[in-house]
Parts: sequence; C-alpha cells; structure tokens
Amino acid sequence: MECEGRRRRKLRNQPAGAVNQPGLVEPLTPTHQPLSRISSGRKRVRQDTSKLVKTLKKCQMEEDRYRSEYEKYKERYERLKLKTDKKETSPRTRINRMIGKMRISKVIREQLLFSEVMQAQVKYNYRSLRSSTSKEQLRRNMNGDIVRKYKFAETVNLYSGKRRKIKDFRRTRVSRMKKIMEEFFELDDVSRLGAGKRKICTLKKMKNQKRYLCDTLRNSYIKFCKMNTALISYASFCKMRPFWVVIPKVPVHRNMFMYNTRKYVFVGE
Repeated sequence: MECEGRRRRKLRNQPAGAVNQPGLVEPLTPTHQPLSRISSGRKRVRQDTSKLVKTLKKCQMEEDRYRSEYEKYKERYERLKLKTDKKETSPRTRINRMIGKMRISKVIREQLLFSEVMQAQVKYNYRSLRSSTSKEQLRRNMNGDIVRKYKFAETVNLYSGKRRKIKDFRRTRVSRMKKIMEEFFELDDVSRLGAGKRKICTLKKMKNQKRYLCDTLRNSYIKFCKMNTALISYASFCKMRPFWVVIPKVPVHRNMFMYNTRKYVFVGE
C-alpha cells in the first residue's frame, strides 16, 4: 500500500486536466530530424538526377553516332556486293560450286566443264553480234530436233535472249486486246450506262460508272467475233471483261433489256 504522501506528490506533479487512468500508456514523442539533414538529402537527390540526365544524353548521342556509322558501312557493303555480283564467274568455279564436296570421276567433271564453256561461248558470241539477222541465224543453228527431243529449247532461248522478247510481245498483245475489249463493251448496243451517282465501281483506286449488259455473254461474244477479226476464246473474253461492266442481277430474259425493232406494213383494201 502506498502512502498518502506519495499519492499527493504524484497528483501535484501531473499537469492540469490530466486524468489518471490505469492501463493507459502515454504516446512517445517522435524524434524530428534537424532541417540541415533534410536539405542536404534533397540536394543529393537533385545532384544524382542531374547526373543521370547527363549520362542519358551522352548515351543517346553515342547511339545516334553509331547508328549513322552503321548505315554508312551498310550502304558501302551493299555497293561492294553489287560490284562483286556483276562480275561473271568462270565455268570452273561454277562447276566447283555445283559439285561441292561430292566425289565425281574425272570424265564427268570434264563433260560438265565442256558444257559450261560452250554455254559461256554461245552467250559471248550472241552478245557480240549486232544485226538481228545474224542473231536469228545463230538461234536457228542452235535449235534442232535433238534439242526439242530432250526439251532443251527453252534453255537455248534463254541463252540467246529470245525469251525476254517473247514476254514483251505477249504483254503488248494483251494490253492491246484489253483496249479493244473495253471499246467493245462500252458500246450502247452491248451495255447500257447505269443511272445515279452511287452506281460506281472501284478497283485498285480506279473509279468508273457502272454499265449493265444488254445481252448474255455468249451472244455478246458472238457479236464480238463478227465485228472484230482478232481471234480470242470465250474464256479469255469473259476474263477480259472490264470490271465496271456488270451482269444484271434480275434473272429476266434478254428480250426484256433490248427489244428488236420491227417494221409493220399495213395493206389497204
């Protein structure tokens, strides 16, 4: 038991308004850092961030420099590669590349070398000729029944340069035929123009007003053959039809599109 004197002393030492409750613990007062330490820490953070920004800028500048050097050397390498590719390799090197590490007898190697040498000589002779008649004569001398029998006519034409001319001729012929087909399909007897702004066909950024066929494709093909002397099959005729010439969706007879005009003669009494 505590004495009354001690109790009185405790009550005197307590601040005013405080209540003595058993079991309660007074909160600890937080220890505050001084202002000098806080300011020095913030300054250090600012210095570190500025250093990082500077290093980042340096890295970006170095990256741009290395990238420009890479592009420069890459272009130089591509130019050198083109120069080396343009140089024609010798027949012996071509055979060595084809054979590789395979073991081949001496006779087969000589035959391969002979064929490569002959091909190179034919190419050189064909390029040295200037007139078209001499080139055609050389081509005829190279072709024959034996070449056709073993199906080497295309390779001979490839060495003589005829294949490219055939392709160019085919392209010009197809383009001419397409123009003739467009002119034919745009005739008023063959197709009629669609009314309205919305009736437009677009293909590969090319816009055209729709036209509807007045007759079936078979009858229009017969009409085309009568009007033109150019030989063309029905399949290619359907294929070369312009995209803006459309077949009508309504399944009606062709006489509904275009009536044949008839003359009526009245005989009096």
